[in-house]
Amino acid sequence: WNAPEFCEDGKVSEDCTSKFNTKKELSSGDNDEEEEDYDDVPRKGGTNTMTGTMGKTPRTVFVRDPLERLLSGYLDKCFKPGVRTSQGHCEPNVVFGVDFLERKARRGKHQQQNQLRKQRRGNANGKEEEEEEEGEEEEENIPPDLTTVIQNMDREMFAAYVDLLPLKWNVHFVPQAIFCDLYRTIGTYDFVGVMGKSFMSELNRMADRYGGMLPDVLDDIFSYRSSLDLLQHNESSSTAAVAAVAKGDNVGSEKAHGTKAPAKVARYYSAGTVRRALEYLSIDYITLELEVPEWAREMLRNDEA
Repeated sequence: WNAPEFCEDGKVSEDCTSKFNTKKELSSGDNDEEEEDYDDVPRKGGTNTMTGTMGKTPRTVFVRDPLERLLSGYLDKCFKPGVRTSQGHCEPNVVFGVDFLERKARRGKHQQQNQLRKQRRGNANGKEEEEEEEGEEEEENIPPDLTTVIQNMDREMFAAYVDLLPLKWNVHFVPQAIFCDLYRTIGTYDFVGVMGKSFMSELNRMADRYGGMLPDVLDDIFSYRSSLDLLQHNESSSTAAVAAVAKGDNVGSEKAHGTKAPAKVARYYSAGTVRRALEYLSIDYITLELEVPEWAREMLRNDEA
């Protein structure tokens, strides 16, 4: 069995690659035959059971709606000041990476140091003391940065980020078409899945296609089996849990990096932000043959009306 090769483009590929390696390490002590059966390294020889070609490892990729992906990345890397300043992925950091509270703390520490220096000198030089006080007063009046002014204004903060994004691209926000040269190689992939409303079904389709240890790996990460079972056994139910799975709005929201971005587009996007984001992300919609979502189209139509 040849494990599929993932394009390293984000959540699915990173999680699955890590889980493959973990399972291989756990099984390596059992016997050599089992380790060979579940080898996750592309083989140089042998026939691939799925394609019938010699030594060819199937290539797979999951793509996501670019506008929702952009918002998800923002919520994960930029929304919380603590994450924004500690991880440094909300770039340019000169604008978004310096938190006002941290600046205030540094300013207070600087003032304490000045007070200690004055005490050590015994305020012997009145002129020097006066100049220091004027310097401290000037520093105290430093205007707050952009993120402080609009920190609690969701649309304005997101719009500011989208406007400034091109000044320094971060890997979490680069168009998907750039990863693995997908803009020119997407047609060569054996499996292309979509992280959307049918994500669980897409995972099941992938698991059925490749078999081996992949179904267990995917289920360990995404619990897709239980999600699909819930739909199958509750087709007539209208409970909130079933509805959420059916819609796919909060896929992965229980995970560490879950952001529930699809359910939050109206809260953060405006027609202007949609237009600006499409300037950057049109390469994804065109080369990956993705449809601009209806909610974005409606925003633009209402803005033009």
